Amino acid sequence: MRKSLVLLAIGLLVGLGAVQAQAGSFALLPPTQEVMVGDTVTLGVTMDFSTDPTVGGGLDIFYDPAVLSYQDFVFATELNFDFGFTGAPVLVSPGVLQNLYIGNFSGLAGPALVGTLTFSADAMGTSLLTMADSALAAADGGAGPFYSAATFAEQVVDYTGAEVNVNVVPIPGSVLLLGSGLVGLVGVRRRRSG
Repeated sequence: MRKSLVLLAIGLLVGLGAVQAQAGSFALLPPTQEVMVGDTVTLGVTMDFSTDPTVGGGLDIFYDPAVLSYQDFVFATELNFDFGFTGAPVLVSPGVLQNLYIGNFSGLAGPALVGTLTFSADAMGTSLLTMADSALAAADGGAGPFYSAATFAEQVVDYTGAEVNVNVVPIPGSVLLLGSGLVGLVGVRRRRSG
């Protein structure tokens, strides 16, 4: 009986730890894209703090600058952000967007679209896009980590990134057919004039 109670207590503690570990999440959508060199790449930044609404915080986004170049971030209009506690990420070095921050002292829950990232596909290759808690602390002008609207305790956030595969632009079959036809006509014309 005593052993059963100990196991039950351990199970409850592990279960509570798992719930706390899932306080909130961010994801980039779609998780995988196939694009051509020169295309525009658009990714939605989504959040979900359904189990523990957040007053806000900040995150950083990382990507391969040899494949993609950052263009813009636009906030979604559906969320009720507090004025002055929302900021688009800043390109601090190639491949690093720092301190995308959101907040509302009444709490943000989700799931919801935070906004849209736009990149241009510059070269062939694969770019993994990842996210992490903002490295810029509140004392340094950043938003810092995410905090619970209920307890004001720091929240553990799960980040799910994306993958963008950039390929070279294929030459359409019709262009090849047109080109071979033109070469054939030039050859016929030279033959007749010679």
